[in-house]
Amino acid sequence: DNEFEERASIYVHATDADSLRISPSLSPFFNERVIPGVQTEYYKNLLDAMLQLVLYAHSDPQNTHFVFVSDSSIPLKTFDEVYSELVNDTTSRFC
Repeated sequence: DNEFEERASIYVHATDADSLRISPSLSPFFNERVIPGVQTEYYKNLLDAMLQLVLYAHSDPQNTHFVFVSDSSIPLKTFDEVYSELVNDTTSRFC
């Protein structure tokens, strides 16, 4: 059960977005939110991908907070902990 699906919109940026969309291993939840990829290089211009994600995510007025997680990130907090901190804090943070 993925209860976070009702509380979050998760967008996916991938170098080969078209191949990822048709991958049988990709959950249907993510499938509709794979955005067109922009060319990036590790440690050089990840900001371009982040801006692309914000562009698509911001088109939904219900998206008010944004968290960026990479494929090599290791979460230290649960989804519930992060969600609670974000919705209960009105300040903006960029780390």
